[in-house]
Amino acid sequence: MGFSACRFCNDLVPDEKRVAYGLRHSAHPDCFLKRKGRLGLEKLHLWQLERFPAMVASEHGMLEVIAELIKNHRERGTGTGPR
Repeated sequence: MGFSACRFCNDLVPDEKRVAYGLRHSAHPDCFLKRKGRLGLEKLHLWQLERFPAMVASEHGMLEVIAELIKNHRERGTGTGPR
């Protein structure tokens, strides 16, 4: 099990709990939503949205947004797997 530093708070995040975004950036899901919000979610690939923790998204009122973004990706056939 590896760890990475959260891009926003600099605390260590276990790899299985972090949100990977951008080329080399990762963050706690909570920090990501507080800092990037819906605009940040809209830039994620399908596989990143599918792995986003539902409980954290729900706490921030973003669960429906993620479901909508996943649906849109699938309809367009974009972002079907990890890079």
